[in-house]
Amino acid sequence: MKKKQIIIITSVIVGVVLIGGITYAVSKSIKGATNAKKNNKVAVYTVQAAQPIYFEGEFQSARKVNFMPDMSKGTVDKVSVSDKQKVKEGEVLFTYKNSQVDTQKEALSDQLETLKSTYTKLKAQMDKPQESIPVVPNQVPSNNPGQAMPSISEADIKAQKDLMAKQAQQAKDQIQSQLDENLKQQKRMEKQISDLSSKSSYEVKAPFAGTVARSSDAANDPTKPVLTLISDNTQIVCNVSEKDVLKISENQDVSITIYGSGQVIKGKVKTINTEPSQGVIPQVGTNMMAQGASGSQTSSYTINIEPSSTEGILPGFHVQVSVKPEKELVKIPKTAIFKEGDKSFIWTVKDGVLKKTETETEEFNDKYLKVKNGVAADTKVVREPKNTMKEGDKVD
Repeated sequence: MKKKQIIIITSVIVGVVLIGGITYAVSKSIKGATNAKKNNKVAVYTVQAAQPIYFEGEFQSARKVNFMPDMSKGTVDKVSVSDKQKVKEGEVLFTYKNSQVDTQKEALSDQLETLKSTYTKLKAQMDKPQESIPVVPNQVPSNNPGQAMPSISEADIKAQKDLMAKQAQQAKDQIQSQLDENLKQQKRMEKQISDLSSKSSYEVKAPFAGTVARSSDAANDPTKPVLTLISDNTQIVCNVSEKDVLKISENQDVSITIYGSGQVIKGKVKTINTEPSQGVIPQVGTNMMAQGASGSQTSSYTINIEPSSTEGILPGFHVQVSVKPEKELVKIPKTAIFKEGDKSFIWTVKDGVLKKTETETEEFNDKYLKVKNGVAADTKVVREPKNTMKEGDKVD
């Protein structure tokens, strides 16, 4: 009986020791797994996309031309269009008449007629020298009626005829020279008249399709335009701060909100003026830290935007334009950078796996760097790299 009690007590002690050992082993295993899990946890920074830039603009006609009176072309003789009339490109708008040119043209026309009359008379004389050559008699007349006339030799007769023919040809050549010079003068005169004809009446044509605007008293006031041509196409004209203009590119897509209706349409940047516009504007971008607490004014630059639609929109409507800056660099914490030699690297995390990425940066402020390459928006970057990290490590 006593022996049996000893066996039971021994069995209980062994069981307690065994259970304690198992409990300790399990506890140690759990603690090790917990520590390992803690070691796999890293703080990550998600790279933020550049914030949109906002600025205001106004719908305006894409082209507008005021046709002021041009006295060098004369006086307005006829206006061929009316107010609010639609015209096509190349259509005649109005015509100048130059009375001074008409006077010069008439004088030249009179001179031309005189030249033509002279030419006709000279042409008629061309054959007269030949017709006036007399027939040379065979005998020379004598002063003595009873005396026979002496004969003239054939050689003398021929010599006289040759002389007279030569004189006639010389007269003909002289007339021909006058005729040639007369024709040259006529051609010069005709060209002068033709040149003046193009100046005596000058048509002003529409350089583009659009709508005519003309006031009723324009014809009587030389200080006002004869008429104004406004294109049917509209564009949005905006002034953008110098702090934002370099972040925008031509042909870049934008979003446009119409203030009056709340309508949102798309658009595209067509032109960016590289010369500052008149005056200054407050900074309207999103980078308020860069603007500074003083809210100082900056130069502005004109940007023209082509809207995707102008239905129900009139010139003068105001809009807000938003655009994602294409040229602004993303930023990462300075602590994310680690060096290997003279090269800079970061650890990026994708699908829970580490990847070492070489990158180039530039200063932004005391906490962040601008990244030139290797990082895009929404990339996850390890905030504080460790020496134990390796390519391909899994992290939480």
